Amino acid sequence: MEKKTIGIIGGMGPLATADLFEKIVGHTKAACDQEHLHVVIDSNTNIPDRTAALLSGETQPVHDRLLADGRTLEA
Repeated sequence: MEKKTIGIIGGMGPLATADLFEKIVGHTKAACDQEHLHVVIDSNTNIPDRTAALLSGETQPVHDRLLADGRTLEA
């Protein structure tokens, strides 16, 4: 049986990305390494600042970058 893959767009706080991955691993019932989930993390620290985008109303660059990263994970 093929495992499903979890894709995570991270890097918008690298430690938050690491924390999320640690929680996924810690909450997975696995007796050995091979029983853990297949997780792909795109830790892209080049995503424009979300707070600045929201405050300025210029959210399109953030939106575009997140969509591009989602497509990368999907591929």
